[in-house]
Amino acid sequence: MRLPVMVLTLGVLCVQAAHAHGTPGQSPVTSPMTAVRDPWPTAAVLTRLLTLPAAKADGLQMAKDLRLNSLQVSELRRLAASESAYGRAGRRVIGREEAARLNHNLLHMNQEKDRKVRVALGERYPAFRAWIREWWQTQVVQARS
Repeated sequence: MRLPVMVLTLGVLCVQAAHAHGTPGQSPVTSPMTAVRDPWPTAAVLTRLLTLPAAKADGLQMAKDLRLNSLQVSELRRLAASESAYGRAGRRVIGREEAARLNHNLLHMNQEKDRKVRVALGERYPAFRAWIREWWQTQVVQARS
């Protein structure tokens, strides 16, 4: 019974994220084959870039490309740990009420994560967003190949 609830939770998260974080006038990143939505802040981008072994080199490249200082990287790593904790919480959800509560908490966490990244990165935030969109597009294209 846990798997269907988790799948339902993830599906609801995706729909909520699309509605809650869509920015009027912002086009999704596109490829010739398909459109790829901007993953920020709903996807666990920081977790992928800063904690998962497969993308750690990409995380280092992001920090280098954006010329982030050690305090900025530390804050992004701290926020990645929070993303990761919410991801683990989704695996333990049982029932619709619990899923709805988690979805609400995730929405709030994503809003706070975005606010904190804006503060931490300051004038580098727009470059961070552009870097993330480009990196995500590459990841999606590679996954589809």
